[in-house]
Amino acid sequence: MEHRARNTIIVMLMGFIMAGTMYYIVVRQQQSIIEQMDELEREAYAYDQGYATSASYRTVTTDVSLQYSSYQSTLRSRFPVIDNPSSLPLNVGSSRGRIVDPEYPDVTSFAATFENDSSANVVHVLLVKGFRVEQFHSAEVCYRGAGWEYVAQDVREFDLGESRISARYGLARKDGKKHLIVYWYNFRDARRVVSGGTSMIRVSVDVRSDLATAERDLQAFLTGVFADAEEFDYSRAQQVQTGAQARPLSRDVVESRDWLISNIVPNEVVPNPPASRRGLVLSYRISESDPSYRYVYSKSALYDNALAAIALTITGDFDQAAGILQATLQNASEDGRLWFSMNTHNTLPDESDASEAIDRTGPAMWMGYAICFYLQAQLEAKGAMWLAMDDEGSRFLRLAEQIALRYAGYLVEGRNDQRRGLLAGGEGSYVLAIENEEVVENFVPGAVPWSSIEHNLGAYFFFRLLSKVSGSDAHLRTATDIGRAVERCWNQNSNQFNRGARVEGPDVARALDCASWGSIYWTDTGSRQKAALALSQTEAYFIRTPEASGFVPYLEEPVYEDASVGERMFPGNPRQTWDDLGIVWSEGSFGVALAHIRADNKVRAAQIVEGLTSLRASGGYRCASADVPFQMGTPPSVAGTAWYIIVKENLAGNETAERFWNNGK
Repeated sequence: MEHRARNTIIVMLMGFIMAGTMYYIVVRQQQSIIEQMDELEREAYAYDQGYATSASYRTVTTDVSLQYSSYQSTLRSRFPVIDNPSSLPLNVGSSRGRIVDPEYPDVTSFAATFENDSSANVVHVLLVKGFRVEQFHSAEVCYRGAGWEYVAQDVREFDLGESRISARYGLARKDGKKHLIVYWYNFRDARRVVSGGTSMIRVSVDVRSDLATAERDLQAFLTGVFADAEEFDYSRAQQVQTGAQARPLSRDVVESRDWLISNIVPNEVVPNPPASRRGLVLSYRISESDPSYRYVYSKSALYDNALAAIALTITGDFDQAAGILQATLQNASEDGRLWFSMNTHNTLPDESDASEAIDRTGPAMWMGYAICFYLQAQLEAKGAMWLAMDDEGSRFLRLAEQIALRYAGYLVEGRNDQRRGLLAGGEGSYVLAIENEEVVENFVPGAVPWSSIEHNLGAYFFFRLLSKVSGSDAHLRTATDIGRAVERCWNQNSNQFNRGARVEGPDVARALDCASWGSIYWTDTGSRQKAALALSQTEAYFIRTPEASGFVPYLEEPVYEDASVGERMFPGNPRQTWDDLGIVWSEGSFGVALAHIRADNKVRAAQIVEGLTSLRASGGYRCASADVPFQMGTPPSVAGTAWYIIVKENLAGNETAERFWNNGK
């Protein structure tokens, strides 16, 4: 009896201990969540207080409507137009302003009237800050409500120093008076969430002389407020900085840079992209006569946007690079998910329709790296305080952190898993199949189980640079762990990295990037012997054709893994390999050239670049020397062109270019 009672007491005590332990865990989790929420609230409070309202400048997204329109643009302002409207300067050129009572007592607003001794016209300014759509009223509504007749309305573009924005333009009259009116909306975040902080700026000119003079006074006022808004020089650079010296870009690099910029939408190919797609780069320039034109012409791949942003950062075109990053931010989900590819003539895929969209780890790592590369270059050019003072840069860093957090969720665990320590591929795939005797692409939903070494090499360099930019040792530890997992995939027989790892074992296919990028990795980590072995292995991929010399993407690997597809594409030879096909791949070839540069062999790198000259087309570089359906083609590509700029500027000694995938710089 005593024995049973004692056991009962022990069981009860154990129950109390377990319950107490669980309670402690739950309470700590709740406290952790509360602490995180408190931190977010403190950050938001600091943001709204304008942590440097006089010394910093802000970058906001603008539009002529609270809804998406094709007039979206970016504005840099020396005063926080969203957080602190009352910081509007009252001395603008020769105009002097005075504060007047705001029109809307139910919202945070600021109003002032400016008079100029040299002009009879008077300028009225209204700034409204709100967090709900119903807090904003268009100028048309306000003026008509006050008995004015709106006699003209339009949308016009204004040059505000380094910013060019669109604004609603209108004329109103009442009792013999005339007002020239412009207004626009500002959004704190490129995602344009009104509740995240929004403002409206309305400038009205009391036309007391002629309309032409009023328009000049309007432009002078806007220029006086915004043109000197920046503490730093944001002019589009024709030169890049190399230490204390400025070096002009070569003509070939300028042509390639301009070709990249011409691929940013809107352009002549996609003149009216949805607002959310403005600023993305078209991956290819493809002829309308090409059978694949209607499927490819407006595609914008995440990897290509990342490469374009890196190349434009290298050439000193910070505004263009930032525009690509802003467009990426606008299309990112709240948790940092990025689509593998997007249309630019419509909004597919998006959160409402992503039924056949791909989410791939590798391109996301490249975009994260592109963000950090841009931030590093800005910090180098403008000083260590720049990131703390720049709203746009802070948002970019926040996106990079979100990307890191989200895609770290693909990290594979499990002691006996061949993929242990590597990031898995992502979500969704397209596979080739035969239907009605034709080759088609079929979407396969679900997790991608394999781990790519190319993806993980990109992840290694991303987390390393994110650690440097953010100052977080946690990111450095992640990079180190991924690097160790990658090193386990070194193949001593082929003297290069395996293509990857699968659940069932290593993927020993020989891919060019796993040799060239692998060599860059080993150089970066100080393993010169393995770097040399991997680099020497790239020569096995080298071919020379009547048109060009360069490198094939794979060795001894069939062009089409599915034998039935291979039979359809190559009748009688379904297992034809890439090296038998003999196609020069520009992007991969430039990657080999960079590996030679990192190995201090610039002569060989220059030879590789020279061998690809025939693939150059109007500044862009063709993807490949011949078409391979469903794999690669001959149109000029962003990837090939951006890699050319990276390599060419490394050869030229551009210090920004030399920092690319080079943690020692």
